[in-house]
Amino acid sequence: YGFSVFGDFFAPSWDKVMYTNLDGLDATHENFSSMVVGGKSHTILASPEFYTYGVDGMTVRDWFTALLAGEKVENLRCTDCVEAEVVTP
Repeated sequence: YGFSVFGDFFAPSWDKVMYTNLDGLDATHENFSSMVVGGKSHTILASPEFYTYGVDGMTVRDWFTALLAGEKVENLRCTDCVEAEVVTP
């Protein structure tokens, strides 16, 4: 919401604050994992992009499936977060 109303006013610091919070959670909770996918969508679980968007070649679906199976998943973050990475099989 802030991005559409204020343009890029909050953009430079917002992502740094989010990553700092994610790093803090990861450091203090051994069962915490996160995946940050690029693009403009806020939530992905109920969208078709759940199956195709990803980070470093791993889809959100595969990462989430491993998490639900109790596997230790790697924290993943987009590098160019403006555009979503589309993972093709």
